[in-house]
Amino acid sequence: MTPESALQLQKLGHGCVLESGAGLAAGFTDEAYRKAGVEVVDSAEALFASVDVIAKV
Repeated sequence: MTPESALQLQKLGHGCVLESGAGLAAGFTDEAYRKAGVEVVDSAEALFASVDVIAKV
């Protein structure tokens, strides 16, 4: 998920949560996701505890 795709998902009424550092290999910082309205959490456990659906690549 890119910050731009996160914006699109949110426009459709979905919330987005991302584990810290998950976008780094693709060139996206945690701050870029935060600016897009994504909640960035510190661990996979925190992510799993806060969502209903997970999309993982």
